[in-house]
Amino acid sequence: MLLYYSMEARTYGWYMLFATLSFWAYTENQWVWWTIATILGFYTHSYFLIIPFAQIIHSIWTHKIHWKPYVVAGLCIAPWSLRLITQVSKLQQSWYFPVNLNLVGSVLGNLFVGYEGTPWYIWNFTKVLSLMILFLVFCAAIEKDKKNSMDI
Repeated sequence: MLLYYSMEARTYGWYMLFATLSFWAYTENQWVWWTIATILGFYTHSYFLIIPFAQIIHSIWTHKIHWKPYVVAGLCIAPWSLRLITQVSKLQQSWYFPVNLNLVGSVLGNLFVGYEGTPWYIWNFTKVLSLMILFLVFCAAIEKDKKNSMDI
């Protein structure tokens, strides 16, 4: 059991390192470092796609998008992405909990309260909580835009 968890922890350590490096490179416009960190991060852990996805959303939101590093990173991770897509159907037969609309709709609420699926009747609560969190984030972003436009 300890051996299993030691292997699990190792990937998360690399995940944190590459996520931190990716965010640092993103904020400093160091696109070569960003590309390296993003590619290595994805090949370390497939959930790493959350990091560049958030950065792309931020780039679009702030109108400061640099397409070249995103394209290069996307091309480099494409072979493994195709492999992951072909394996998704097999996830239902393993320990891995399959992603469905119920999970997607309640993911923020699940993270906030640490809910892992049991008891079953809490799913509706976490969906509502997810919507509330999204609403608050949206309101905060609008308020920040208002403050920034007033400063000009």
